[in-house]
Amino acid sequence: MTARFPILPLLTLAMMVWALLAGCASNPAGRAPADPLVALEQRATARWQHLIADQFAEAYAFFSPGYRSTRSLEGYASGARSAALRWDGIEWQEARCANEDSCTAILLLTYSVRMPGAGDVPGVRQVEEQWVRLDGTWYHVPER
Repeated sequence: MTARFPILPLLTLAMMVWALLAGCASNPAGRAPADPLVALEQRATARWQHLIADQFAEAYAFFSPGYRSTRSLEGYASGARSAALRWDGIEWQEARCANEDSCTAILLLTYSVRMPGAGDVPGVRQVEEQWVRLDGTWYHVPER
């Protein structure tokens, strides 16, 4: 008597393992995504996640080297947040690019404003930020 192994479950398992390994190989930890706009989306939203969490030193690192050479972390952090305003969330919308190394990131910011006598008043605002890519890394360039 010969034993029969069901081939379909084995093939399914093999395909799942292959897909998992292929996914890991396509974007190893610590490397930027191959698509520059995906990398821009990740950096723009990560910067805002740091701002929302009051992690100003981490958010400061997303500024362009030129900006950081003219404004200290302390100077940036001291004016980064208003006591009456709380950022609640950020959502990526799109990028509008002048060229492959210069884009405007469009994000949707949800926030709350503390109003005397009214409590926290929620709001939503579209945010447009300038980003440049230098040596493969996207950096935020704030308006002056």
